[in-house]
Amino acid sequence: MSIKQLFSYVISLIFVVTALILVSAGASRVLEQTEVNVSYIGIIIMICTTAGFYTLIVEAARGFRSSAEKISIFGLSFHNPVYDPEFEEVPQAEVKNIKTDNEKLRQARADLEDLIEALLYELELKDAELEEIQYVSETYIRHHKNSSRLIRTLVGLLAEDKTDWLTEFYDNVLDESITVLHQDRSDKSSTLFMVDDGKLKMAAYHRVNFTSTVTRTFEYGEGFAGCIWKSGEVALVNDISESSYFEGDFSPNHNYGAIIGLPVKINRTVVGVLCIQSEGADGFIEEDVDTLKFYADICGLAYYYDNMNEKIDAG
Repeated sequence: MSIKQLFSYVISLIFVVTALILVSAGASRVLEQTEVNVSYIGIIIMICTTAGFYTLIVEAARGFRSSAEKISIFGLSFHNPVYDPEFEEVPQAEVKNIKTDNEKLRQARADLEDLIEALLYELELKDAELEEIQYVSETYIRHHKNSSRLIRTLVGLLAEDKTDWLTEFYDNVLDESITVLHQDRSDKSSTLFMVDDGKLKMAAYHRVNFTSTVTRTFEYGEGFAGCIWKSGEVALVNDISESSYFEGDFSPNHNYGAIIGLPVKINRTVVGVLCIQSEGADGFIEEDVDTLKFYADICGLAYYYDNMNEKIDAG
């Protein structure tokens, strides 16, 4: 037995004796008032007897719960109905340690749940990022397929030597151009203006009303398309309500909120303007410009071939 353990027993003895004296004194005074004559010693004996009886009952109950043997009383033997194979006598110190460990485990579990929640949130962000990367990858793959298909179409139309091959090819370009945009493609339309008799006139259109094709022309430096003709630079307007290009006579004939304009060039000479419209504002991003430049360039290539064929035919 260690000194610390022995000292704890001495302190416990002093505490119990003091408590018994105080309780018996109080009980004796109460009993004197009721004219019941009981001495301090008698009260102490009754308290100790009660405590001992309680201790015996508790210890006996623990014994029954921990013993698988049959119970024998007055020569009778029967099965122990309260036996618990999982019952284990645990010292108070161990109980305290278990409670402390449980509290630590509870805190560790809470920390782990917070970590899992943070990881799930990060996983959602990564999943969204991967979806965006996949969408962009699919867009560029579609662009490469479109490019190959348009080149084959151009070669085929030139080989057939049809009189209206240029208009048919422009229509193909406009159909393909809106399939490579990075945002919602369902609300997009496209128009192609080519220089004719000193004005920009609509040469082809996709998902644009017929009135626009008949009435819409631009002078040099006039309106959105005319300014691109003059500057020779790409223009991206994500909210036409805030742009001076679309005021007065140059307001659009059909509702749209954003537009991209790309010059169609032969060397440095602008021969047309390709426009892609979005019904909603903020319908484009800067990356759209990179893919759409090819469609403006291939329109310029077709225009060049048509002019070259006309010169050959004219001798």
